[in-house]
Amino acid sequence: MGRWSLLVQGIVISIGGSSNLRLKGSQMVNMTAEHPGTGMSKWSNRIATRLIVPCYALGGLVLGVIARAWMRWISTDPEFTWSGSIFIVTGFIVFFTGHSIVLVGRQKGWSRTWLTSARVVAAILSLGIFGAAGASMLPTVLTASLGLGRTDWPRPVRRVLIVLSLIIPFFIVRDIGSDFGWNLVTAGRIILYVLIYNIIISAARITVAPQADSWRMNRVVRATILIIFASAILAAVISVVLS
Repeated sequence: MGRWSLLVQGIVISIGGSSNLRLKGSQMVNMTAEHPGTGMSKWSNRIATRLIVPCYALGGLVLGVIARAWMRWISTDPEFTWSGSIFIVTGFIVFFTGHSIVLVGRQKGWSRTWLTSARVVAAILSLGIFGAAGASMLPTVLTASLGLGRTDWPRPVRRVLIVLSLIIPFFIVRDIGSDFGWNLVTAGRIILYVLIYNIIISAARITVAPQADSWRMNRVVRATILIIFASAILAAVISVVLS
């Protein structure tokens, strides 16, 4: 029963996104440690490293099914195909599995080369859930995960990223209300939407969090990358807003 209990707890954590990390000195620590009373640090410490990947994979399966049901719920012309549903659910499983491997690497203290490789692979595997209509949420997930996860960046930069991440959801919420009217059922659609993407962002934060070593990118190179990234995100946001 102990093993099954840990497995269930791990699935809850993977869906809730509580295993996020940040730098504190030279160590990676649980991000929720700075928020006493949440109970998240205690939950995270009780999950064996060997269970992280299967727990996140199962969490991705559960969230993928929920997300597929939500997509049908907000559609004004609902359609269902097994191929489309399997693709969506598989995308969620792959997404969470990729980020869980990064989490394992952080906990086991992988070298920068191996951890960077895992982060790149996780980022590539993440693209599966942003196909078709999901593409509009890619800028939101990117900006929110960076704003929340890059604890080594200046706070003003992180705040700007978080503000940018709210623009597209605002218009999506507006469209849901416009399509179905403002009522309790619409509120349910919106709340589920917020919960789904909050969990996705929580998982992505694991991968974008800074690494626990002394290496830092050259300031000029970092500034150039940030400018290019910010321009691309701003263009994507504008294009979604105007569409």
